[in-house]
Amino acid sequence: MPTRHVSDALLDGVAATLLAVTLILSFLQVVARYIFLISTPWSEELARLFFVWGVFLGAAVGVKRNLHTRVDFLFRRLSARASALVLVGMDLLVAVMAVVMILYGSQLIYSTRTDFSTSIGYPRNLFYLPVPVSGLLMLWYLIPGMTRRLLGAARTGPTRNG
Repeated sequence: MPTRHVSDALLDGVAATLLAVTLILSFLQVVARYIFLISTPWSEELARLFFVWGVFLGAAVGVKRNLHTRVDFLFRRLSARASALVLVGMDLLVAVMAVVMILYGSQLIYSTRTDFSTSIGYPRNLFYLPVPVSGLLMLWYLIPGMTRRLLGAARTGPTRNG
């Protein structure tokens, strides 16, 4: 199995696992609080951390799978050339957003380098680390797809699914 496919499967698995663990931790926190009358602040912090990581890694999965938001019934009415331009334009917007995530996420990580969570004690910049990581992954998946789209549109017309 090529390295890219292994990393794709790993990313999908990690994002799904983080979101599943978030759900389990949240459920256990509610049970502990309302049935056993026990407060578990560590579970809230951990659930929040896993949720943030899961969401941002999931956003990279969305870019990998070409799940951009678009109005399909309007998109299908465009000519081949116009739809190719729209797809490239969407790719460029996502790329700009990914670069913004990398730049500002890195600044957040740096500015929170001395902060620590209250109940677990993990560095707070772990909470912001998924922002630039997700931006980098988005670019990793976006650039080859955008290149294929541009080359394919130049030769035979646009591809609608990446």
